[in-house]
Formats: sequence, C-alpha cells, structure tokens
Amino acid sequence: MAGDEEESKTGGAEGVEDDTAPKMKELHMRERAIARAEDLQETKVEGKMRDRSGLTELHFNETIQQAVNKKLDELEISNGRLNSAAKIFKKICGHYPAAIGKAVSKKERQDDALEEQSLVYGEIQFRTFALALEKIRHKYGGLSEPGGIFVDVGSGSGKPVFAAMLMHEFDRVIGIEILTGLHELSRDMEAIWHERKHKIGGITEKMSKTQIEFIRGDIFNVDWSDATLAFVNSTCFDDEMMNRLVEPADKMKPGSFFISFTRRIPSENWQVLEYERHLMSWGDATVFIHQRKADLQT
Repeated sequence: MAGDEEESKTGGAEGVEDDTAPKMKELHMRERAIARAEDLQETKVEGKMRDRSGLTELHFNETIQQAVNKKLDELEISNGRLNSAAKIFKKICGHYPAAIGKAVSKKERQDDALEEQSLVYGEIQFRTFALALEKIRHKYGGLSEPGGIFVDVGSGSGKPVFAAMLMHEFDRVIGIEILTGLHELSRDMEAIWHERKHKIGGITEKMSKTQIEFIRGDIFNVDWSDATLAFVNSTCFDDEMMNRLVEPADKMKPGSFFISFTRRIPSENWQVLEYERHLMSWGDATVFIHQRKADLQT
C-alpha cells in the first residue's frame, strides 16, 4: 500500500482552513468511548488508557514489532504492507483501546449473568495477527488474488475485521458477536471507517469498496460456510466449545484457511500448517494456521 497521508482539513469561515473541526470530532469520539465505559461503572478506564499510552505500552508495542519484523526477515517478506496497514488501523480503531472493550464486555456479562468462559474479552495485537495473514500469502499460497470472504467468529469490538481488510482486498469482511455492547463498538468503528476511508492515504479503491458486515448473533446460528479465511480467538474456549466449532468449520470449502489462538480446530478435516507462540495483551498465546483438507471421495 502507498505511504500514509494527512487527512483533509475542513474549510473555515472566509475561505480560511480550520483544523479545529476534525480535532473536535476526534475528541468527541474519544470522550464518547470513555463515557461509554464510565456509564458501565468502570471508573478507572481513563486511567488505564493513560497507562497504556505511557512507556509501558510503548515498550510492549516495540517488543511485538521487533518480534514480528524478525519473523518477516526470516521469511524474506517486506514489512511495507504491514507497516502501512498498521498506521491506518490505528486511525480507525485507536479511539477504542482494549480497556473499553473489556469494560463493555464485563458489565454486560455481569448484568445478564453470563458466566460462559468463552465470553471473556481479549484483543488481538495487530502486527501479530497481520503476520499470520502474510504467512498465508507468502508461505501457503493463500490470499494470492484479491477477493474472498473473511469471517471473525466471535468478533468482540471488531478489530480483527478491520485488520484483515487492511491486509488483503477481500470482497466481504464479517464479524459475528453475541454481546450487544461489543457489537455496538464495532459499528462505531465502522462509522469511522466510512467517514475517513477517502481521506486516508494507502487505501486502494477495491479496499474502500469492501463490504463490511457486523452481525449480532450466536456463531452457531449464523452460516459462515462461505468464508475463505476465518479467525477465532479461542483462548478461553473449553473443549465443548471447540468441539461445537468443528461442525460449522467443516462446512468451509477445501483450501480455505482458519487462524485460531491457543487452541487448534479439533477436526481431521483441517491440517495445522504451523503453530507459533506470540506475545498478546494477556500474555503468550499460540497462533495456529490451518487449511481445510480436500473432501474424501466416496
């Protein structure tokens, strides 16, 4: 993707350019994000944001970036696409740090007495997730042409959907999430995307036309069999959830890819191409890359 460019400014009175409107718009989006969490009785969220913007987060992000760059060098893959996409990702999703998603998820689960461990919130690290897509492209022959459908199975606030869209020109990107609050956060970020996509450098014409769909629903009640690449953060999934995931996963077409965190897809129809441990916001997790095997001839 091309280099990043500044967003266009809004014209002020008497033809003088005024940059206060975009700044105020960003401030309002951030205030709305903080207010959303504070309304959910998370009084320390703003402090968490400040902590994450300090040296600790900087060191954490640098550690991840160095690890990913090392892997890219080993694979002789340029980091240009990933670096450009990371800048755009921050502009779209940066107003909603992990503290917001955690607060929204925690409050809704408490209010509705939802005790399923699988609903515990966790976020991707963009560069680690993007590395998996680059491996699929350069090592395993996937994502070689524009098109296809990406599905995030249990999409949370929707960040993997945007990450996937920025790393490949999919026809459609879809997120499925059962918690209403997290679904609403993903729709907030979708609105930011549509508002800014023509103002941010590095976004191709096809990418700008990618169909984005966020579905509030149960992953077992939605048909996602047409996915060419699926993702699940299954770190908190138990054996029962992983076994239930097999049936819809097996409906995907042969040659499709599936990325999972911590736990592999327990099906003989899926080949584990590789697995590798990476640092995440909650600690180390194993990233599995699978490919759907050809159906056996009967």
